Amino acid sequence: MDLWLDTSLENSRKVVTEINEFFNANNFRFPLDARLKLLLLFFVLVLTLSSKSLIFPLTIIFLCLLSLSFMKINLKKVIVRISEPLFIVFVILLIKSIFSQGEILFEFLIIKIYKGGFLEGLEISLRVLACALSVSIISLSTPFNEIISSLSWFKVPKTLIEIMIFTYRYLFMLLDEALVIYCSQKQKLGYSSFKNSVRSFGYLVGALLIKTFEHCESIVQAMKQRGYEGYVPIRKEKSFKKIEVIGSLIFLIIIGMVWWL
Repeated sequence: MDLWLDTSLENSRKVVTEINEFFNANNFRFPLDARLKLLLLFFVLVLTLSSKSLIFPLTIIFLCLLSLSFMKINLKKVIVRISEPLFIVFVILLIKSIFSQGEILFEFLIIKIYKGGFLEGLEISLRVLACALSVSIISLSTPFNEIISSLSWFKVPKTLIEIMIFTYRYLFMLLDEALVIYCSQKQKLGYSSFKNSVRSFGYLVGALLIKTFEHCESIVQAMKQRGYEGYVPIRKEKSFKKIEVIGSLIFLIIIGMVWWL
């Protein structure tokens, strides 16, 4: 448990640091309005989930990988970022391949891989992978404040937007608190054995809950003193540029033709 917790906290810190460094650096960004990005993402997800062949998800995966190369992002970092969807992909492919019937594609000892189930699992897996990469591309090419502003323009409920803002803002603070508590426990041999590790982990979770309530009270008081009236002001969006709208329509027509194949 000590190794798992240490790795999880350090990986979380690295992800936060890499995201900040990415947006502060002069990396390639899509010169496109964030609202159009979200619309394109919505249509890509719908078309990917409704596609009836392997051509469309493979095309989306190829475009995502091509975009990552333009954005100068290490592929290993992206794989770590979508590790959970990749695990789901592996499980789906394994279950579909083993627990199906029909022509046997491969056999190893008592394990039989069926051709029909493997193809079905591959199709589902490619869809999941294409969706995960598409969401990652949008999140990596669009700052968080632009996403929030676009969601507000789409009339997403203000309560949901505020929850997203506060979660994004104070999640990093909670991570820092967890790292401080963990390092303190580790220096006092709190993870010297499995029994101590379980106990220390329980104390860490309990301490985080207490600190969360303390931070909530202090933050609410500070916001009220600064004139908070129940909503967070969101910047006004500018009008769409014709070239961006035309480019988005052309992209939708092209991927629509690929989906139709």
